[in-house]
Amino acid sequence: MEKNNNRKIMLFGILGLLIVLCILGFWFVFDKKEEVKEESPGYKSNHNINVIKDQTIGVFKFTNVSLNYKDGNSVLRVNVTNTSDDLTNLKEFKIHVYGLNKEEIVTLIGFVGDKLASNETKSIESSFAGDLSNASSIEYEIVE
Repeated sequence: MEKNNNRKIMLFGILGLLIVLCILGFWFVFDKKEEVKEESPGYKSNHNINVIKDQTIGVFKFTNVSLNYKDGNSVLRVNVTNTSDDLTNLKEFKIHVYGLNKEEIVTLIGFVGDKLASNETKSIESSFAGDLSNASSIEYEIVE
């Protein structure tokens, strides 16, 4: 009987130790992510809802938007999807970036290439030599 009690105590001890180790492991993992952010001074992301929101213009849907600034350059990344059932032409589109008072800060060009197949998605990246981390909205314009 005493053997069974010792085994139960040992089992609960090992289980408790594993739980503590898991908690410490998660704490160290999340703590390191914080350190990475501190090692990147000057890095800013624009989280304004009117910048990162999904938008649809005609048959094209713009999703997964990010606008980041570092080392004097802003980079906008966006996915463009052809939502139609047909092959469509889209060489490029304009990205109008606006400030707080709806003044246009800059117009960027998103270069797609030539055609997008039905439901095809392409990732586009456009850069600007300046800080757009405080932009308040963006709008897309299809170039025909």
